[in-house]
Amino acid sequence: MGRIPGVGLLLAASMLLPSAAGAASIFSLNGMGEPIEAADVRALGMGGATIAVGDGRSLSTVNPATARAEELAMLGVELSPGALRTEGPEAELSTESFGFEMARLLFPVGETTTLALGLHTEASFDTPRIETTLEQDSLVYRRSTQSTGTISAIGGGLAFDLGAITIGARGDYLFGSAVEDWLLGFEGDTLFHDSSNRPIPIRDQVDRWRTSILGTQFSLGLLWRGKGVDIGVFGTYSPWAEGFQEYEGLASGLESRTHSSYSMPPRAGAGIAWRPFGGVTLAADGELSAWSSFEVDGATLPAMSDVYRLAAGLEWYLGREGTYLSENLPLRVGGALSPLPYRIASQGGGWRRVDVSRLTLGTGLRFAGGRGWADLAFEYIVRDEGTIREREYRFHISLGAMERWARKL
Repeated sequence: MGRIPGVGLLLAASMLLPSAAGAASIFSLNGMGEPIEAADVRALGMGGATIAVGDGRSLSTVNPATARAEELAMLGVELSPGALRTEGPEAELSTESFGFEMARLLFPVGETTTLALGLHTEASFDTPRIETTLEQDSLVYRRSTQSTGTISAIGGGLAFDLGAITIGARGDYLFGSAVEDWLLGFEGDTLFHDSSNRPIPIRDQVDRWRTSILGTQFSLGLLWRGKGVDIGVFGTYSPWAEGFQEYEGLASGLESRTHSSYSMPPRAGAGIAWRPFGGVTLAADGELSAWSSFEVDGATLPAMSDVYRLAAGLEWYLGREGTYLSENLPLRVGGALSPLPYRIASQGGGWRRVDVSRLTLGTGLRFAGGRGWADLAFEYIVRDEGTIREREYRFHISLGAMERWARKL
């Protein structure tokens, strides 16, 4: 598939804005610490408000001060099954993924502060697939791969209400691991020959890569709520991340260990939401991040170019609104475009940048009544590298409830 052998790990679940119903971006890195792709997932609960568009999820900004005024605590959970199909000159493959999030656990602390805690876990499972079958010097062999991996983020934050302004800050600890097996199978009774032309029996070769990663991340955001207009800005900083890769040739008995270290890129962005008339919200947001160079076993790899994302969306409430959990049926549509460096690939002992365009279309709706809600969203994502195209389908099923908090902490 043209990539350095390794496992794509979802490294950083970072927030766009401090939110109770936000969006986030996570970068996928292979075993050498190089970014491969980006994909949107739900953020951990934050307790502030957000402008989140492009993926079919809520566009509305929600003020946590409302929850404090009614002495409410909120708990939400989400399941995110998905499927990815890759088409290219060498292969067609399918990947299943499953995400679980216990997030948006929010409760008031004092008169102006909300505390949020969250845990997010994302898992992916590649179905076994044959990537290529080749004939060379009367030798027929086939190559297939299979991989599994998980990434988790656990953290929390605080949101402070200062009148029309909400300030949110959070921190996360990130950890993940993955295993990828490459099987090289030989067909028939073909034999290799050594330098003396003596036959050497062939057996199937299995290569295994184990990758693990640890990291930290901190986010800060500010939201201003005006009459009919909300404006937010955010920034994310990750001081360190460590990656480890182990290689084991199960048939040959070869073993190696690679250490890679890198800093996640600082990210910044802004968003705006406009409510022109009853029940309708129009929103847009954008973000920019800059990758630094990587170090792998003492060697420095070139820096990535800036990555940016632009998105827009619309939300339409069909029922009553104006309360924190009103009985309404908001319908949402949105789209996002990300021209970004897809990865750095090896080429003749050097490195080259492979570009990709990424388009996300989403739609969703929410059923709410009393102090509970159910939220459904669907994403269709296309990543195009020219010779390789990936199509991803992802569902998001969220359930939540609010209950009165007996006392203020």
